[in-house]
Amino acid sequence: MSGSLGFGQIARRIEELATRELDLSPLPLAADLASLAGQFRGQPARLSARAYAGPRHAYARFVELAGDGLEISNIVIVARPELPLPVLGIDLVGLGKERAVVVADLSPMTDDPAQRARERDAVARRRSTQLPPELALELPGWAAAWFSESALCARVPPSECVAACQAVAEMACAFVQLSVAPTLALELRGEVAQRQLDYFAAHRADDRGLLLLRRIFEPEVADRFLREVLFPERIPA
Repeated sequence: MSGSLGFGQIARRIEELATRELDLSPLPLAADLASLAGQFRGQPARLSARAYAGPRHAYARFVELAGDGLEISNIVIVARPELPLPVLGIDLVGLGKERAVVVADLSPMTDDPAQRARERDAVARRRSTQLPPELALELPGWAAAWFSESALCARVPPSECVAACQAVAEMACAFVQLSVAPTLALELRGEVAQRQLDYFAAHRADDRGLLLLRRIFEPEVADRFLREVLFPERIPA
């Protein structure tokens, strides 16, 4: 998906960075869910998904959706629960050439003060690109309960797409920095594991944007994709 907004390109750059620096290996997906064909506004639309796992990360997936005026890239990376790392979540949504929304966050999976401080520091060190404050969007209530105070959420005009992609890349780099030398915390394993499951469940239940999948693909297939690939009910061990 090489669309004019550049979302596909930056998502693939982040995928290359993550697979290389985090030592991720391909994780098999059900053949009928790795690639989907549907329709958007009466025109063909296609989805592709790739998943990985690594020594420090239980699940990483990269999804691209392209159709008539549609350019979406979505990324989620979840650490193994003995490592109290945040979840990297990125959503790049383009509807036509004039409407785009970018969301990126390192969503905390523990209330441990030391870990939260490490996360804030990593983002602060990497974050140098600032979007105009008037572009900021308020997070939906369900998302605000999960996202960090450093979350990026903005409606982006074409003139700001390059800067928005750079800001998203900086968030991904902060996540990689935290992940390369994580702090082992076995005492937090249960808390982190449960929060990861709850984070995925909140997306499945409350993210209204995901209803778009049921408009583009067969509802049964879209529901399976949501439960098994996008935000799986069971995170691979």
